[in-house]
Amino acid sequence: RDIFVLMRNSQEYAEVVETVFMDYGIPVFIDQKRPMLNHPLIELIRSTLEALTNNWRYEPMFRAIKTDLLFDKNAYIPKERESAALLENYVLSRGYYGDRWSKKQGWKYKRNRGLELVDSVQTDEELKMEALLNETKEQVAEPIRRLANRFKKATSGTDYAQALYMYLDELDIPEKLEKMARSDEQEGRLIHATEHDQAWNGVMDLLDQFVEIVGDRPVTLKNFGAILESGIETLNFSLIPPSLDQVVVTNMDLSRPQNVKIAFIAGLNEGVIPSKVSEGGILSDTDRETLKSTGIKMAPTSSTKL
Repeated sequence: RDIFVLMRNSQEYAEVVETVFMDYGIPVFIDQKRPMLNHPLIELIRSTLEALTNNWRYEPMFRAIKTDLLFDKNAYIPKERESAALLENYVLSRGYYGDRWSKKQGWKYKRNRGLELVDSVQTDEELKMEALLNETKEQVAEPIRRLANRFKKATSGTDYAQALYMYLDELDIPEKLEKMARSDEQEGRLIHATEHDQAWNGVMDLLDQFVEIVGDRPVTLKNFGAILESGIETLNFSLIPPSLDQVVVTNMDLSRPQNVKIAFIAGLNEGVIPSKVSEGGILSDTDRETLKSTGIKMAPTSSTKL
Protein backbone atom coordinates (compact mmCIF):
# COMPACT_ATOMS: atom_id res chain seq x y z
CA ARG A 1 0.00 0.00 0.00
CA ASP A 2 3.05 2.29 0.26
CA ILE A 3 3.89 1.78 -3.42
CA PHE A 4 2.35 3.43 -6.48
CA VAL A 5 3.14 2.86 -10.14
CA LEU A 6 2.29 5.99 -12.13
CA MET A 7 1.98 6.12 -15.90
CA ARG A 8 0.21 8.11 -18.55
CA ASN A 9 -0.68 5.43 -21.12
CA SER A 10 -1.90 2.84 -18.61
CA GLN A 11 -3.96 0.93 -21.19
CA GLU A 12 -0.71 -0.14 -22.90
CA TYR A 13 0.71 -1.54 -19.65
CA ALA A 14 -2.35 -3.03 -17.95
CA GLU A 15 -2.17 -6.60 -19.30
CA VAL A 16 1.61 -6.85 -18.84
CA VAL A 17 1.44 -5.45 -15.29
CA GLU A 18 -1.39 -7.80 -14.29
CA THR A 19 0.41 -10.87 -15.65
CA VAL A 20 3.85 -10.08 -14.19
CA PHE A 21 2.56 -9.06 -10.76
CA MET A 22 0.47 -12.25 -10.59
CA ASP A 23 3.53 -14.35 -11.52
CA TYR A 24 5.49 -12.82 -8.62
CA GLY A 25 2.60 -13.00 -6.15
CA ILE A 26 2.36 -9.22 -5.66
CA PRO A 27 -1.17 -7.94 -4.97
CA VAL A 28 -1.97 -5.18 -7.46
CA PHE A 29 -4.91 -2.91 -8.28
CA ILE A 30 -4.98 -1.31 -11.73
CA ASP A 31 -7.07 1.83 -11.46
CA GLN A 32 -8.74 2.07 -14.86
CA LYS A 33 -12.08 1.21 -16.36
CA ARG A 34 -12.06 -1.89 -18.54
CA PRO A 35 -14.59 -2.77 -21.25
CA MET A 36 -16.85 -5.76 -20.67
CA LEU A 37 -16.42 -7.07 -24.22
CA ASN A 38 -14.24 -10.02 -23.17
CA HIS A 39 -16.47 -11.22 -20.32
CA PRO A 40 -17.96 -14.71 -20.97
CA LEU A 41 -21.58 -13.47 -20.65
CA ILE A 42 -21.03 -10.67 -23.17
CA GLU A 43 -19.23 -13.05 -25.54
CA LEU A 44 -22.08 -15.58 -25.23
CA ILE A 45 -24.67 -12.98 -26.26
CA ARG A 46 -22.61 -11.56 -29.13
CA SER A 47 -21.58 -14.94 -30.57
CA THR A 48 -25.09 -16.41 -30.25
CA LEU A 49 -26.67 -13.51 -32.14
CA GLU A 50 -23.90 -13.72 -34.75
CA ALA A 51 -24.49 -17.46 -35.16
CA LEU A 52 -28.21 -16.94 -35.75
CA THR A 53 -27.67 -14.14 -38.28
CA ASN A 54 -24.90 -16.04 -40.10
CA ASN A 55 -26.48 -19.48 -40.53
CA TRP A 56 -24.86 -21.21 -37.52
CA ARG A 57 -21.32 -20.77 -38.80
CA TYR A 58 -18.40 -22.51 -37.11
CA GLU A 59 -16.65 -19.43 -35.66
CA PRO A 60 -19.53 -17.87 -33.66
CA MET A 61 -20.85 -21.27 -32.58
CA PHE A 62 -17.59 -22.29 -30.96
CA ARG A 63 -16.97 -18.85 -29.49
CA ALA A 64 -20.29 -19.32 -27.69
CA ILE A 65 -19.39 -22.88 -26.62
CA LYS A 66 -15.99 -21.81 -25.27
CA THR A 67 -17.60 -19.42 -22.77
CA ASP A 68 -18.59 -22.59 -20.82
CA LEU A 69 -22.03 -21.00 -20.18
CA LEU A 70 -23.88 -23.40 -22.50
CA PHE A 71 -22.90 -26.38 -20.33
CA ASP A 72 -25.12 -27.64 -17.51
CA LYS A 73 -24.66 -25.69 -14.27
CA ASN A 74 -23.67 -28.87 -12.40
CA ALA A 75 -21.30 -30.11 -15.11
CA TYR A 76 -17.61 -30.79 -14.54
CA ILE A 77 -16.14 -28.10 -16.79
CA PRO A 78 -12.78 -29.74 -17.67
CA LYS A 79 -14.61 -32.83 -18.94
CA GLU A 80 -17.12 -30.71 -20.88
CA ARG A 81 -14.28 -28.75 -22.49
CA GLU A 82 -12.69 -32.00 -23.61
CA SER A 83 -15.97 -33.08 -25.22
CA ALA A 84 -16.31 -29.65 -26.86
CA ALA A 85 -12.79 -29.98 -28.31
CA LEU A 86 -13.72 -33.34 -29.88
CA LEU A 87 -16.90 -31.76 -31.24
CA GLU A 88 -14.90 -28.86 -32.71
CA ASN A 89 -12.48 -31.22 -34.48
CA TYR A 90 -15.42 -33.17 -35.92
CA VAL A 91 -17.23 -30.03 -37.16
CA LEU A 92 -14.03 -28.71 -38.73
CA SER A 93 -13.41 -32.00 -40.54
CA ARG A 94 -16.98 -32.08 -41.90
CA GLY A 95 -17.54 -28.36 -42.47
CA TYR A 96 -20.93 -28.47 -40.74
CA TYR A 97 -23.12 -25.36 -40.40
CA GLY A 98 -26.75 -24.31 -40.96
CA ASP A 99 -29.39 -27.03 -40.59
CA ARG A 100 -26.76 -29.51 -39.42
CA TRP A 101 -26.99 -27.57 -36.14
CA SER A 102 -30.52 -26.15 -36.31
CA LYS A 103 -32.18 -29.57 -36.80
CA LYS A 104 -32.20 -32.33 -34.19
CA GLN A 105 -31.03 -34.97 -36.64
CA GLY A 106 -28.08 -36.92 -35.18
CA TRP A 107 -24.63 -36.83 -36.69
CA LYS A 108 -22.88 -39.98 -37.90
CA TYR A 109 -19.32 -40.68 -36.85
CA LYS A 110 -17.07 -42.98 -38.83
CA ARG A 111 -13.32 -42.86 -39.23
CA ASN A 112 -12.03 -42.73 -42.79
CA ARG A 113 -10.44 -46.09 -43.46
CA GLY A 114 -10.32 -46.07 -47.26
CA LEU A 115 -12.97 -46.15 -49.99
CA GLU A 116 -13.20 -49.94 -49.93
CA LEU A 117 -14.49 -49.79 -46.31
CA VAL A 118 -17.15 -47.09 -46.83
CA ASP A 119 -20.01 -49.55 -46.31
CA SER A 120 -18.41 -51.33 -43.34
CA VAL A 121 -20.23 -51.55 -40.00
CA GLN A 122 -19.36 -49.00 -37.30
CA THR A 123 -17.11 -50.29 -34.55
CA ASP A 124 -18.01 -50.03 -30.84
CA GLU A 125 -15.46 -47.25 -30.48
CA GLU A 126 -17.05 -45.28 -33.33
CA LEU A 127 -20.53 -45.73 -31.87
CA LYS A 128 -19.30 -44.51 -28.49
CA MET A 129 -17.71 -41.44 -30.08
CA GLU A 130 -20.89 -40.78 -32.09
CA ALA A 131 -23.01 -40.85 -28.93
CA LEU A 132 -20.63 -38.43 -27.17
CA LEU A 133 -20.60 -36.00 -30.11
CA ASN A 134 -24.39 -35.98 -30.42
CA GLU A 135 -24.88 -35.56 -26.67
CA THR A 136 -22.49 -32.58 -26.61
CA LYS A 137 -24.04 -31.09 -29.75
CA GLU A 138 -27.56 -31.25 -28.30
CA GLN A 139 -26.44 -29.78 -24.99
CA VAL A 140 -25.07 -26.64 -26.65
CA ALA A 141 -27.43 -26.36 -29.65
CA GLU A 142 -30.82 -26.93 -28.01
CA PRO A 143 -30.88 -23.61 -26.03
CA ILE A 144 -29.89 -21.70 -29.20
CA ARG A 145 -32.62 -23.50 -31.19
CA ARG A 146 -35.23 -22.40 -28.63
CA LEU A 147 -33.95 -18.83 -28.88
CA ALA A 148 -34.10 -18.99 -32.70
CA ASN A 149 -37.74 -20.17 -32.57
CA ARG A 150 -38.67 -17.32 -30.24
CA PHE A 151 -36.91 -14.82 -32.49
CA LYS A 152 -38.93 -16.12 -35.48
CA LYS A 153 -42.16 -15.32 -33.62
CA ALA A 154 -40.90 -11.94 -32.36
CA THR A 155 -42.12 -8.79 -34.07
CA SER A 156 -41.36 -5.94 -31.68
CA GLY A 157 -38.31 -4.80 -29.75
CA THR A 158 -39.92 -6.01 -26.51
CA ASP A 159 -40.40 -9.51 -27.98
CA TYR A 160 -36.71 -9.74 -28.92
CA ALA A 161 -35.53 -8.51 -25.52
CA GLN A 162 -37.82 -10.98 -23.71
CA ALA A 163 -36.59 -13.84 -25.91
CA LEU A 164 -32.96 -13.06 -25.09
CA TYR A 165 -33.73 -12.77 -21.37
CA MET A 166 -35.49 -16.17 -21.40
CA TYR A 167 -32.45 -17.66 -23.17
CA LEU A 168 -30.15 -16.43 -20.39
CA ASP A 169 -32.59 -17.43 -17.65
CA GLU A 170 -33.03 -20.99 -18.99
CA LEU A 171 -29.24 -21.35 -19.07
CA ASP A 172 -29.13 -20.46 -15.33
CA ILE A 173 -26.65 -17.68 -16.08
CA PRO A 174 -26.95 -15.92 -12.68
CA GLU A 175 -26.10 -19.15 -10.83
CA LYS A 176 -23.19 -19.90 -13.17
CA LEU A 177 -21.77 -16.39 -12.75
CA GLU A 178 -22.09 -16.68 -8.98
CA LYS A 179 -20.19 -19.98 -9.12
CA MET A 180 -17.46 -18.31 -11.22
CA ALA A 181 -17.23 -15.45 -8.71
CA ARG A 182 -16.77 -17.89 -5.81
CA SER A 183 -14.05 -19.70 -7.74
CA ASP A 184 -12.22 -16.42 -8.43
CA GLU A 185 -12.43 -15.46 -4.75
CA GLN A 186 -10.98 -18.80 -3.65
CA GLU A 187 -8.08 -18.41 -6.09
CA GLY A 188 -7.36 -14.84 -4.97
CA ARG A 189 -8.63 -13.11 -8.12
CA LEU A 190 -10.65 -10.60 -6.14
CA ILE A 191 -11.07 -8.04 -8.91
CA HIS A 192 -12.34 -10.65 -11.38
CA ALA A 193 -14.74 -11.93 -8.72
CA THR A 194 -16.55 -8.57 -8.70
CA GLU A 195 -16.89 -8.43 -12.48
CA HIS A 196 -19.45 -11.21 -12.98
CA ASP A 197 -22.22 -9.44 -11.04
CA GLN A 198 -21.48 -6.18 -12.87
CA ALA A 199 -21.69 -7.94 -16.26
CA TRP A 200 -25.12 -9.41 -15.43
CA ASN A 201 -26.46 -6.08 -14.11
CA GLY A 202 -25.03 -4.28 -17.16
CA VAL A 203 -26.82 -6.63 -19.58
CA MET A 204 -30.12 -6.38 -17.67
CA ASP A 205 -29.89 -2.58 -17.63
CA LEU A 206 -29.13 -2.60 -21.36
CA LEU A 207 -32.20 -4.75 -22.12
CA ASP A 208 -34.37 -2.48 -19.96
CA GLN A 209 -33.15 0.57 -21.86
CA PHE A 210 -33.75 -1.19 -25.18
CA VAL A 211 -37.35 -1.99 -24.25
CA GLU A 212 -37.91 1.55 -22.99
CA ILE A 213 -36.58 3.12 -26.21
CA VAL A 214 -37.77 0.65 -28.87
CA GLY A 215 -40.78 -0.87 -27.10
CA ASP A 216 -43.48 -2.20 -29.43
CA ARG A 217 -41.93 -0.82 -32.60
CA PRO A 218 -41.10 -3.51 -35.19
CA VAL A 219 -37.44 -4.54 -35.54
CA THR A 220 -35.58 -7.32 -37.31
CA LEU A 221 -33.08 -9.72 -35.77
CA LYS A 222 -30.27 -7.95 -37.62
CA ASN A 223 -31.34 -4.55 -36.24
CA PHE A 224 -31.76 -5.98 -32.74
CA GLY A 225 -28.23 -7.38 -32.86
CA ALA A 226 -26.76 -4.12 -34.18
CA ILE A 227 -28.46 -1.98 -31.50
CA LEU A 228 -27.45 -4.41 -28.76
CA GLU A 229 -23.85 -4.47 -30.04
CA SER A 230 -23.69 -0.65 -29.86
CA GLY A 231 -24.92 -0.76 -26.27
CA ILE A 232 -22.53 -3.53 -25.27
CA GLU A 233 -19.54 -1.53 -26.55
CA THR A 234 -20.33 1.18 -23.98
CA LEU A 235 -20.31 -1.20 -20.98
CA ASN A 236 -17.31 -0.90 -18.65
CA PHE A 237 -16.37 -2.45 -15.32
CA SER A 238 -16.31 0.00 -12.41
CA LEU A 239 -13.59 -1.26 -10.11
CA ILE A 240 -12.74 -0.42 -6.52
CA PRO A 241 -9.66 -1.68 -4.63
CA PRO A 242 -10.58 -5.16 -3.33
CA SER A 243 -8.15 -4.97 -0.38
CA LEU A 244 -6.13 -2.40 1.59
CA ASP A 245 -2.63 -3.77 1.08
CA GLN A 246 -1.67 -3.76 -2.58
CA VAL A 247 0.38 -1.89 -5.12
CA VAL A 248 -1.76 0.67 -6.95
CA VAL A 249 -1.16 1.19 -10.68
CA THR A 250 -2.83 4.38 -11.85
CA ASN A 251 -2.91 7.07 -14.51
CA MET A 252 -1.06 10.16 -13.34
CA ASP A 253 -3.54 12.44 -15.13
CA LEU A 254 -6.46 11.07 -13.12
CA SER A 255 -4.93 10.33 -9.72
CA ARG A 256 -3.49 12.45 -6.92
CA PRO A 257 -1.86 9.92 -4.59
CA GLN A 258 -0.91 11.10 -1.09
CA ASN A 259 1.48 9.73 1.53
CA VAL A 260 3.27 7.56 -1.02
CA LYS A 261 6.63 6.22 0.17
CA ILE A 262 7.75 4.73 -3.14
CA ALA A 263 6.59 5.78 -6.61
CA PHE A 264 7.65 4.17 -9.86
CA ILE A 265 6.98 6.22 -12.99
CA ALA A 266 6.70 4.08 -16.11
CA GLY A 267 6.93 5.31 -19.69
CA LEU A 268 9.32 8.26 -19.41
CA ASN A 269 9.38 8.59 -23.17
CA GLU A 270 9.46 11.67 -25.34
CA GLY A 271 5.97 12.84 -26.13
CA VAL A 272 4.47 10.82 -23.28
CA ILE A 273 6.01 12.39 -20.15
CA PRO A 274 5.78 15.31 -20.60
CA SER A 275 2.93 14.81 -23.02
CA LYS A 276 2.54 16.66 -26.27
CA VAL A 277 -0.12 19.33 -25.83
CA SER A 278 -1.79 20.62 -28.96
CA GLU A 279 -4.34 23.35 -29.46
CA GLY A 280 -7.87 22.02 -29.65
CA GLY A 281 -11.37 23.35 -30.07
CA ILE A 282 -12.64 26.41 -31.90
CA LEU A 283 -10.52 29.01 -30.08
CA SER A 284 -6.76 29.27 -30.50
CA ASP A 285 -4.38 30.02 -27.63
CA THR A 286 -4.17 33.65 -28.82
CA ASP A 287 -7.98 33.90 -28.74
CA ARG A 288 -8.04 32.52 -25.22
CA GLU A 289 -5.38 34.93 -23.98
CA THR A 290 -7.22 37.89 -25.54
CA LEU A 291 -10.56 36.92 -24.01
CA LYS A 292 -8.91 36.20 -20.66
CA SER A 293 -7.42 39.73 -20.60
CA THR A 294 -10.95 41.18 -20.80
CA GLY A 295 -11.97 39.31 -17.64
CA ILE A 296 -13.67 36.29 -19.24
CA LYS A 297 -12.91 32.99 -17.50
CA MET A 298 -11.30 30.60 -19.98
CA ALA A 299 -10.04 27.01 -20.02
CA PRO A 300 -6.23 26.63 -19.73
CA THR A 301 -4.15 27.23 -22.84
CA SER A 302 -1.86 24.54 -24.24
CA SER A 303 1.19 26.28 -22.73
CA THR A 304 -0.45 26.24 -19.28
CA LYS A 305 -1.25 22.54 -19.66
CA LEU A 306 2.33 21.82 -20.70
